[in-house]
Amino acid sequence: FKERDFLAATDHGLRERALIELHQKLSAVYDAQGQAQEAEHYAALATTAFDARLAAGADDPATRYYVAAIHARRGDVARTVEHLQPALARYPLFTAWRLERDPDFARVRTDPAFIERVGASASHDLRRSGVL
Repeated sequence: FKERDFLAATDHGLRERALIELHQKLSAVYDAQGQAQEAEHYAALATTAFDARLAAGADDPATRYYVAAIHARRGDVARTVEHLQPALARYPLFTAWRLERDPDFARVRTDPAFIERVGASASHDLRRSGVL
């Protein structure tokens, strides 16, 4: 994984955030291939790095979106919604647009609790803006 090795060795302001996204995406790929153990390994790397960022006072909606995607792939609606809230609050239209297309949210997208807490407002934002 050249990209991961490059990010790990680079002193860049968004390095930790980029590694969280990379690990989330690797987790999603392994999950899609049915390799649950590898998927969970990369999900754990992402969530551990996220927890370290929070402990250091670094919290942002974009990183929360990727953490929400990890929980969505696990089918954990409550944790998905918890981590989506900052992204929906800061970037409502973009986040709503992504949620309708992002395969990482497929397991929760039709869940009644997810629709009630996220889906209805996201679709409303898109319709109101003329995107839908």
